[in-house]
Amino acid sequence: MKILIVCTGNSCRSQMAEGILKSFDKNLQVFSAGIKPEKEISHFAVKVMPEIGIDISKNYPKNIKLFKNEYFDYLITLSENAKKKCGDLNVKNEIHFEVKDPFEARGTNEEIMSEYRKVRDEISNLLKKFSYNL
Repeated sequence: MKILIVCTGNSCRSQMAEGILKSFDKNLQVFSAGIKPEKEISHFAVKVMPEIGIDISKNYPKNIKLFKNEYFDYLITLSENAKKKCGDLNVKNEIHFEVKDPFEARGTNEEIMSEYRKVRDEISNLLKKFSYNL
């Protein structure tokens, strides 16, 4: 089973989702990308994932164009913007979850970490429901 997860910057939501899905089943081939990738993965995303036993510190943002010529069983989009721009990918099934971008969080480090935790947990819950159908 080959799955591509796409958001806008591939710096937090799709990176967290990739790590979470891989933790469910090591046999899944899971990739993430962004339609306009950031230069690096969010350090806040990297910091909240070990709290649930997942390390994404070696991940880096990738452009969706890298996957243009590949086939995927599932495309999971995490933003409306990503959903609109994935039309030319070769996928069997498309699933969309609208998830708030924690990259836009402002405040103290703890307030920002709290937003990332909320998004991480939301993504985890959505993907648990999704994975029951695999």
